[in-house]
Amino acid sequence: MEKKYDHSLDAMKGFSCLLMMMAHTGLVFSGSSRSLQIIGELAPILFFAVSGITSIFQSKKSVLPLIAYYFVFAVIGLSYNALWRPYIWSDPVSDVPQIVAMSVLAIILLEKYFRPGRYVYLILGVFLFVLHFGFTAKVPSFPGKQFFIPEGDYTYFTFVPWFSIFLLGVFAYRSRRLVNLICGIAAACGLAAAYALTPRETEFLIKYNMSPGYFFLSLVLLFMSFALFRLIRQYSLKNPLLFLGKHSFLFLYVHVFLIFILTYFKLYSINVYMVWAGVLLVSYIGMNAVLWINRYVEALFKYRLVWLGLMLLILLVPAATDSYGLIVTSEAVLGMAFACNYKKLSQVIFSMFTLVPKSTNLQPDTAELSRPIRSLKDTGN
Repeated sequence: MEKKYDHSLDAMKGFSCLLMMMAHTGLVFSGSSRSLQIIGELAPILFFAVSGITSIFQSKKSVLPLIAYYFVFAVIGLSYNALWRPYIWSDPVSDVPQIVAMSVLAIILLEKYFRPGRYVYLILGVFLFVLHFGFTAKVPSFPGKQFFIPEGDYTYFTFVPWFSIFLLGVFAYRSRRLVNLICGIAAACGLAAAYALTPRETEFLIKYNMSPGYFFLSLVLLFMSFALFRLIRQYSLKNPLLFLGKHSFLFLYVHVFLIFILTYFKLYSINVYMVWAGVLLVSYIGMNAVLWINRYVEALFKYRLVWLGLMLLILLVPAATDSYGLIVTSEAVLGMAFACNYKKLSQVIFSMFTLVPKSTNLQPDTAELSRPIRSLKDTGN
């Protein structure tokens, strides 16, 4: 018997969207608004943790189509990278789509071949951060290092240390509320210790090259969120957090494109709280508009050539023009199409690996193979 859909996971991803909006919107804020913006820097934690949870439901699927799917997902996901770094060919780095693809696939392989217990995930997550803190600065450069190991002063996601958040998300999901509360309190103690031991002249909360302060603060948010959000037995399906959580990947594109427009028209002089409210409202309206438009074109995404064309456009636009605005606008539109239809991409790729025998009397049961990969938004268990 299948378990009921866990709406708390969508609620947590929806909450991460709110944090994301605060972190990304406004670059010159100060005072209390700056404090909220710093809290917003924790947005990837819940987004990545819940994404890691969805991967454990895919471990029974065939490995080759999963590898193919997440490879294509990462490549098409460069459309999101281009919203922040339009000239993706001059400085290719890993951002949200790539770290999600790498980490989700890694957890699928862990589940498929090793079936680790929940405390193994906890140990692996903490160990990976310790490894990062102690050794990654000493790793010499090599081709592709920017995708796997942090180097220098950078602002992008790398497999180490961010895979630790995916691992710890699985642990938190499989643990009872009491265990999450205890872990949250332990993380708060670690945060206090890190603050006491960090020299005052050293930045305490370093996001991308994850500092101990950021790591422990992330764990406080992660474990307390799993303890508190799952206290609610039943969520209203009209809850805005559920809408944002279910369509969190689309939210990435819509709200960042709005930020581009704000920056272009230099609207940051408006009151910060008005900016946040405006971005949230327009993002919500924009997401609904995009989903409505997608109803008329979604049938096209059942075809391989459409996905091939989408991928080629995403890769070629930054190479074909030097116009910053044209690249961002084009990649935003292409990325929104991707965000609305990436579950269909899994169907297309799985169909390529499905063998259909000549004899109709020997047809295998392909229902499992043709079923779409559970999406980043479909976080039920």
